[in-house]
Amino acid sequence: PVDFTWSFNGVELLTSSEITFGIDFIQFSSLSTSNAGNYSVTATNTAGSGSGEFSLVIFYAPMYTVNTSFTAVEGNMFRIDLGLDGNPLPVDFTWSFNGVGLLTSSEITFGIDFIEFSSLSSSNAGNYSVTATNTAGSGSGEFSLVVFYAPVYTVNTSFTAVEGSMFRIDLVLGGNPLPVNFTWSFNGVELLMSSEITFGIDFIQFSSLSTSNAGNYSVTATN
Repeated sequence: PVDFTWSFNGVELLTSSEITFGIDFIQFSSLSTSNAGNYSVTATNTAGSGSGEFSLVIFYAPMYTVNTSFTAVEGNMFRIDLGLDGNPLPVDFTWSFNGVGLLTSSEITFGIDFIEFSSLSSSNAGNYSVTATNTAGSGSGEFSLVVFYAPVYTVNTSFTAVEGSMFRIDLVLGGNPLPVNFTWSFNGVELLMSSEITFGIDFIQFSSLSTSNAGNYSVTATN
């Protein structure tokens, strides 16, 4: 025979830079998943026609689909699901957190295509990655997790100072996002700024202390 045609999934196949063929062979310069399917070749001579058919299955490394960043609130349960493809479907995988291997615990559970936090804390914020492996290779999914948490102040519970002196107290403030709204109170009553007392979200300053300034102070910040 000298006449022949190739078909792919029932459609006549033409040669290209990726696929070449002859009456008794077909060659792929670089296989891709789009080449998987059913092939047939039909040859004809003066006595009639004959065909050869086969299917081509292509193994390919795992591929993850996931957003690159997530934001959640401290104290909540939170789960991230990832899209995963690969042939054969992978079964071996490892998770890491900030570059260190991650283990399951009562707070964090995961599988090949998900991770779940039973109750988020600020310590869970960071960079996560999962790598899956099959016979064709490995593939990874990566994302960052931002955890919002309420403002937290760090300050001594008691201060002593001398009347008539300038005095300032600085507080350490944490929170995500950083808070901008705040109120000060003195002995349970909201405090207003004056020429004698100025303050911000993380400090209070007395220009010249008097005995009337002695008492209990508190500041509340909100995000």
